[in-house]
Amino acid sequence: PVSVMDPSVSFFFVPPPRELVPVHARATGTGIILGTPPPVSVMDANTSADAEEFFQDAKTMTVSEVAIALEHYTNERRTRDPSYQPNLLVSKTLEYTNTISTNKNLDTVRKIRSLLAEAGMTDVELALVSNLQLESAEEAQKLIPSLSDDRFSTEELNRLLLELQNYSEFE
Repeated sequence: PVSVMDPSVSFFFVPPPRELVPVHARATGTGIILGTPPPVSVMDANTSADAEEFFQDAKTMTVSEVAIALEHYTNERRTRDPSYQPNLLVSKTLEYTNTISTNKNLDTVRKIRSLLAEAGMTDVELALVSNLQLESAEEAQKLIPSLSDDRFSTEELNRLLLELQNYSEFE
């Protein structure tokens, strides 16, 4: 599968409707599509199936990855059209992700993803660990219960968290 941070991946944006709605990232063979999922209604089983299909190939991204992707997207658009101004949803999302992202450097973000993936974390665990800035294995296991299984010893989790802190310090 293509990594969301693969430099050969291009980014596309599907504009949402005029009203502000949540943006969801969906990875495709050629990049990430930011858009809105189909509406989910409890009354309509077909709509639920459509939403499930929409998220079938979805990849979990860290806040830092979203910030970098949106920054790349807006820069590309400004390169093509110097008068481009992102819509309110894009600009506020970019502002928010830049405020809370833990790492701003693409190489650092790639190293973090690689480190945690090679350790055996799922995409969701990887994103949670990266986003939460955890300080200890005990904290990680309490906030992310799936890390309490036999895949990771306390020492291994502490080592990984220390490496993440080192990446953040050198940012």
